[in-house]
This record gives sequence, structure tokens and C-alpha cells, in this order.
Amino acid sequence: DGAFVIAVAHNVGAIVFSMRLAEHFRCLVVGKRSKRPESDALMLRFFDHLGVPLALASRHERVAFTRRLLEAVDEGSAIIAPLDRIDRRSEGVQARIFGREVWFTTWALRIAAKRKLPIVPAWLHIERGEVKVELAEPVREVEPARALQDVMQQFEAWILRDPGSWAFLADKRWQQVLRAGRS
Repeated sequence: DGAFVIAVAHNVGAIVFSMRLAEHFRCLVVGKRSKRPESDALMLRFFDHLGVPLALASRHERVAFTRRLLEAVDEGSAIIAPLDRIDRRSEGVQARIFGREVWFTTWALRIAAKRKLPIVPAWLHIERGEVKVELAEPVREVEPARALQDVMQQFEAWILRDPGSWAFLADKRWQQVLRAGRS
């Protein structure tokens, strides 16, 4: 009972988790507003079609975004938070993954810390042609940077265990992270 944060490694994971979780929990997916309003409108329509609300973060709408997250927490929602946005702005925190310090967004992790919510690292992998969901033990660290590091350690372990399920090896930001980790 009550709110919790699902930390996913990529925004595609947020889509899959929202579809699965919405059958059992009230959910809110956290995203980042793009530079193109038409892309935002498309994403909002897509998630509306799934029946899952989407909250888009923006530097210019911090208060409204934070208020929306807190409302969702008060409603007992599962906050589905993709952490893949490598972000150097004031909202970001560094964590080590593959031997490299990388900036990640922490909106949802800060809300979890403020409200003492569990953060559940979540992973998608392919098993015999079927997409499976894997959840780690909840992270209960109240300091966002340490919570993020705990989540990143879990993601790294999953990626190393099953690199074929890490569908985002082609993403240029993640290629940089992985290349730097190998050197």
C-alpha cells in the first residue's frame, strides 16, 4: 500500500512498465519535456491512450512538475521514473556506472527521499522471445545521490549479466558511457 518509485533504465522501459503496472496500481510516468512541442503532444496522447498519466519536466515549470509528483505520491501512485537522461543541469546528480561518472536526472529520487518512499530498480530482459520484468530489492536510501548510485550498481549488474537485453547500446549517450568504461 502507498506510493513508491520504479526506477527504469530507459524511457522505453517506462512505457512497458506503465502498461504492466497500470493493471494493478495507479501510476504516473515521469518524462522530460522535449524541445519540440509536437513531440510532447504525441507522447502525452500516447500515454493517455494507454490510460497512464505522463508528467513532463521542464526547467521552466519546476514548481508545477514537483506539485504533480507530490499529488501522485499523496494518491498512492507508483512513480515510473526513467533515469537515462544524462543531464548536467542543476537537477542532475552524478553516479558511477561502467567506471565513469555520469549525470542523471533525479526528480523522482528527490521526491522519494523527501517522502521516504522505496525506490525499486526495474529491468526488462528478453527470455525465450518474451519480454520479462525483473525487480530488485527496494532502495531505501534517503540521500538522492546515494540512492542513485545504488540503482546504477543494479543496472550495471543487469547489463553485464545480459547485455543482449540492453536495447540501448546504439544510443549515442550510452555508447559514450560504455566506451569510457572500457578504457
